[in-house]
Amino acid sequence: MIDIVKGIAILKEENSVTIMVGGIGLLINVSSRENKEIRLNEEITLFTKMVVREDDISIYGFISKRERSIFSLLTMVSGIGPKVAMGIMGMYGEEELRKYILSSDVKSLTKAPGVGKKTAERIILELKDRIVKIFGDFIPDVKGSVPLENDDAIEALVGLGFSAIEVKNALMNVDPSLSVDDKIKIALKNIGR
Repeated sequence: MIDIVKGIAILKEENSVTIMVGGIGLLINVSSRENKEIRLNEEITLFTKMVVREDDISIYGFISKRERSIFSLLTMVSGIGPKVAMGIMGMYGEEELRKYILSSDVKSLTKAPGVGKKTAERIILELKDRIVKIFGDFIPDVKGSVPLENDDAIEALVGLGFSAIEVKNALMNVDPSLSVDDKIKIALKNIGR
């Protein structure tokens, strides 16, 4: 199994990125949301999930381990394959999905491509307890983005070569009232560099 891929993004398509690793170009499927944040000719690290089928071997990539965990849970739901799971992940981030599942929000889940009312109900039924077991029962207060007070820190870290999505994930739970320097230090620690 391929767990993490780190390399240079050399080609982007609608739902995939090709990453050059040791002279080999790996095609990695990514959500449309994450694909928008990936920049060509820059180094990127993706946490991956390899899916082996009788007629296909595919690699799916995620900026964070938590995103990969949610993807794995979604593909455990009856009737949801990797493509539908990636469509859902393209629509919602990991925290938004947890919020909708834990609060039994069928209406929001049905907005994702390939998810009707019955599928949304099945997602909630099959994943609610698993999400509580893995992530706890805290329902995230998601507004869809990092607070605006973090814009200077985001801009500085992106200027240092980090991807915008990686930086936003690292700043997600950082106190917006901290100084820009403190936010950058915490973000670097969260990114692991």
